[in-house]
Amino acid sequence: MTGLIFILSGPSGTGKASVAKGSGLEIAPSWTTREPKPRDQPGEYVHVTKHDFSKGWQSGQLLEYNEHFSNLYGLAKPAAGKVLITDIDVNGALSLKDRPDVILVGILPADPIVETCLNRLRGRGDELEAEIIERKARIEYEAETILSEWPRIIRNHNLADAQRQLRVMISNICRSRGITLP
Repeated sequence: MTGLIFILSGPSGTGKASVAKGSGLEIAPSWTTREPKPRDQPGEYVHVTKHDFSKGWQSGQLLEYNEHFSNLYGLAKPAAGKVLITDIDVNGALSLKDRPDVILVGILPADPIVETCLNRLRGRGDELEAEIIERKARIEYEAETILSEWPRIIRNHNLADAQRQLRVMISNICRSRGITLP
């Protein structure tokens, strides 16, 4: 078995990482060139230099990569037979949507989407207001893309409900593909 990757994608502030943590699956680490943030969980990111990132991409260690706010992010290839989950940006997910081992799941907050995302980003307290406002156009683009392109969307109105919906979705998809979860 080649494995399966559930990719959660959505604008900043939708709660992708929080929803993923309740999935029961191992998180597939992402490589990034950005500096660590206090809210980063152990194993969630592999922080590397731009040089090491480039070498990893060239050697085939990454499935995809994207530049987001002047930092590089890339999804590491999983080991064979693993069922993993991760969250990546919309453009990175779009580049993988035709792979048979990738399941795309859009995560969006309650309406109004853009305002809800901006308020959640403000609530984190780790970005300047100018940086948050700069994200507005990106949030609009990513929400519109998910609503028009993604086959599966979970609305994260309530974290526990969103996590439950994701676990049911994972179970159903794995069962339909004959994959036994640990």
